[in-house]
Amino acid sequence: MLNSAFLVMATSVLLGQTDKTGIPDDAANSLGYYVGTWQGEWKENDAVHSVQFTISWERGRHCTIARGRVKGPDSEIRVTLLSGWDALNREVVDFSYGSDGSHSIERWKIASSTVEEAVSTGASGSGKPTQAIIRTEKEGPDKFTQRITGRREGDESKPDILIEFRRVKNSETPGKRKRNKDD
Repeated sequence: MLNSAFLVMATSVLLGQTDKTGIPDDAANSLGYYVGTWQGEWKENDAVHSVQFTISWERGRHCTIARGRVKGPDSEIRVTLLSGWDALNREVVDFSYGSDGSHSIERWKIASSTVEEAVSTGASGSGKPTQAIIRTEKEGPDKFTQRITGRREGDESKPDILIEFRRVKNSETPGKRKRNKDD
């Protein structure tokens, strides 16, 4: 299945090639902001949860890849997230996969240089559909918050949460994507 998916993607890329391609600067700058290592925490039902991940540009700087973990009181899930530009819908799209079988897709709209909003849909590790609305607010180069509302897992509503992320010191410095001949 992977080989046929790759072939379809490669064909789509070749058919869609033009002299003017690439990620718009505002989207590239948005993705570049997150490059580095981050930690976050939130409370849910009186339990503390944490998240830590490292994000880097993929070779060619056409997307970013994040690898990390989410820890709850009784579990730890490894997560991989791929983020890039969707030229058709003019938005940044995240695809994430968890070690418990969960996955999600977030479709981000850049409201300003400090605010981004997304609709998230996916599936929990137990196979129930999930959805949420996410609002990210950047509060300087080393801090951002995510307010996650309208959370649902199957037929069950989940409480809203606020996650405060801080950049781990001595990590890769964020910045604007530099265009080069590999882009």
